[in-house]
Amino acid sequence: MAGYTNMTRFTATSNLWNFNIAELCNSPKLNYLSMTFQNSTTSYAPVALPTCLSNLQLLATLILTPAPGASTIGLAGPIDAVNWTAMSSLQSLQLSGSGLSGNLPLSWPASLTSLLISAMNVTSSLTSMNWTRTSITLLRMLNIVNLQFGSTPSNVIPANVITLAITTSGMTPYIIPLSIFQLGSFPRLQSLMLQGILTGSLSADLSTLTSLSSLDLSYNNLGGSLDVISWSNMTSLAYVILQYNNFTSFGSAFSNSSTVQQLYVNSNPNLAGTFPPYLLQSSTFNQM
Repeated sequence: MAGYTNMTRFTATSNLWNFNIAELCNSPKLNYLSMTFQNSTTSYAPVALPTCLSNLQLLATLILTPAPGASTIGLAGPIDAVNWTAMSSLQSLQLSGSGLSGNLPLSWPASLTSLLISAMNVTSSLTSMNWTRTSITLLRMLNIVNLQFGSTPSNVIPANVITLAITTSGMTPYIIPLSIFQLGSFPRLQSLMLQGILTGSLSADLSTLTSLSSLDLSYNNLGGSLDVISWSNMTSLAYVILQYNNFTSFGSAFSNSSTVQQLYVNSNPNLAGTFPPYLLQSSTFNQM
């Protein structure tokens, strides 16, 4: 459509069920595209993910998601049908929709720095995600939500990632030991969230994350004592969320953790022992 030829930015946050996203593929100058799908009182088909997105060579930001709190299906169609590597300028990508399907693509643009995928019907063998370490070395934020994981990851996340979040809503829960992630490979990691996928115990290399400020390992099947790692080595750690697991004891955990401000360990039914007195006496600690 001729009206979109010179467009460089497109943002829409209203009900767009009658809008054909593919029309924007004829906008060669487009560098920012954000569409948020709202709930509708009318029954519409899901919004198809257009394969022609790969025509947008200058696009740096692409956001196609439901509005916060919306119950809409949102995007639909195979996520791997788009030639993502052709979008050589893409830096930030957010795709969300329960109608998305297919396999998580093995190739992404080398320019990508931020990736968020939320799609309950997209499958992934995480051992095949070596694209993250070998091809998108600029990636700083990786957020994968509700994918159906086919196997466990090993040495697949870029070493320079700052934010890592992988969560699932129970399709294949509790299949991955924390040690598989080889956390010692991420010296710059500042925020880590792994929910609904872990089993086993805490891994010792967690204590090597000296830049980590936020740790969320809730809603897993982790057990054992909390003192199997050296919490005091994590000198930037402020927020720790370990609720809804099966930890059995505090041991000497957090006995000298001067930076921790909030610690959540509720809903660990077998957790025994005294809450770390050091934290209770710390002037910086404010919640448990």
